[in-house]
Amino acid sequence: NQANQQGWSIGDPIGLLSAPRLQQALTSVRPTRPLIANIRGFTASHPITGEPTATLDMGLARRLLRVPVGGTSLDIRLQDFNDAGVFVSQMDASGVWPSDHWRIQTWYDQQKSLYDVMQLEKRGATLILFMIVLVALLNIVGSLTMMVLQKRKEIAILRTMGLSKRELRSLFWLHGVWLGIVGAGFGTLLGMGLVWLQGEFGLLRLSTDFLLDAYPVQLQGGDVLTVLLGTTLCCVAATILPSRRAMNQEPIQGPHSL
Repeated sequence: NQANQQGWSIGDPIGLLSAPRLQQALTSVRPTRPLIANIRGFTASHPITGEPTATLDMGLARRLLRVPVGGTSLDIRLQDFNDAGVFVSQMDASGVWPSDHWRIQTWYDQQKSLYDVMQLEKRGATLILFMIVLVALLNIVGSLTMMVLQKRKEIAILRTMGLSKRELRSLFWLHGVWLGIVGAGFGTLLGMGLVWLQGEFGLLRLSTDFLLDAYPVQLQGGDVLTVLLGTTLCCVAATILPSRRAMNQEPIQGPHSL
């Protein structure tokens, strides 16, 4: 860390110079000396940004930043962080903290750039997964189309025996639903198992600079149902083209029709 690079240890004096004091040093004739403080301990870098942080005594911080009384910010921790947006709206509406003197922000507002990057990564991952699903659907369409080409005689015989086009289409749709249920069910069980393993054993570890030791995961029922329904519908949609090709197969008209 930076303390080891600088050769600092507990009890060493260190000079502190803030932006206001640096401005005074550049614009004033009188020399501006840095404030001297003793190192009492070391902490890790910021868990989100990775930037080094320093914790100062309130009086020393006021002298350093030239704040005569009070403070420059106030942190409020809620029992449920999901209520942060509602809390900010209520405070703005109450007028307890006038907007001309205070600016109320949630953690998301303060770290908006970081969350924007995370959202961009999430969209990129979604796009990659969409491409994988698209390739799988093309494989299903190709497999069913090859089956129609290979089973032309069997399909013609079934048509001759009285199988209607609607019944033939229902067979392909049923086949697509079966593929969707089996594939989505197996994938869902595998995904839920991986989520459980990550939550219990932390297979994907994070750097020691973060507050969490392992990558956090959360299984939501709505997402599971969306994936199951979406996968099944995609498999059914993949049977439309092969089923139309099979429906165009005419019944046997004579001994030389095949």
